[in-house]
Amino acid sequence: MPTSPFPSAIRSLAQDWDNDPFTKLDWVKDPNRAVAPGEAGGFVARADGCSCLGYVKPTNRSPDNHPRAANEKIVSDLARAVGICVPPVQLYRRDKNTEGHETRACVSMVMYPQFHEWERIVQLGDAAVALARSALARACGIIAFDAYVGNTDRANARNSLFGSDPASPIDDQFVFVDFANSLLHHNHWTTSLATKHVVVPNMFDAIKACAHGPTLSQTIQAIEELTDETIDGILARIPEDYMSSPQRELVREGLKVRRALVRPVLATQFNLN
Repeated sequence: MPTSPFPSAIRSLAQDWDNDPFTKLDWVKDPNRAVAPGEAGGFVARADGCSCLGYVKPTNRSPDNHPRAANEKIVSDLARAVGICVPPVQLYRRDKNTEGHETRACVSMVMYPQFHEWERIVQLGDAAVALARSALARACGIIAFDAYVGNTDRANARNSLFGSDPASPIDDQFVFVDFANSLLHHNHWTTSLATKHVVVPNMFDAIKACAHGPTLSQTIQAIEELTDETIDGILARIPEDYMSSPQRELVREGLKVRRALVRPVLATQFNLN
């Protein structure tokens, strides 16, 4: 398995989250951390007994053919297996009395005390942009990973954040979030033909401009080396109400077939050597 993509400060906690697919904590909205939610809703939360904040989502009701929380959990586990920096995710059943809101949620770990969106980095001047471009080159494996899981949300620069910890700047890196619109989103994987349809994802320009061939190739190799047992184990942790058995079988087929299809597709646009 590739080296852990997580900063050293949270590796132990990330392992704790991995040991149980469901959080046992009660997450409460943090009134001091307002973040504009996406279409699915969400909020920054804290929980007694956890040293990190979390982001709870979705809060708006999800249609059964768009299992947002399940997608987030599956993709987070896959990312860890191939060495991509996606926050650890646990499933979280919200209060059934929350009228009009989704109870099948998840919580995504807030890994860094500070995050910087690309637009903000550009405003900080040439030195900051150069640093960020270097970090993007190291993290460009996300291009291959997004192609593999069928993510359609990387064109939104808000979903690629530079995480910073003044206490440990050596661990600063790009963190990639929001994978609800992956896998079965828009019924992309509902036929065998669609399952095999791998494309280079839309992305904001800086990621593509910073792509580094050997790094991309390394991520592709990690995807190709995912075992059936790893994929089966990740999917086995998803309850029926979060993702139905027929949906899970489509995802299982897609993740296994698509392993071998990422390299030839990316080779049409990137020099992988």
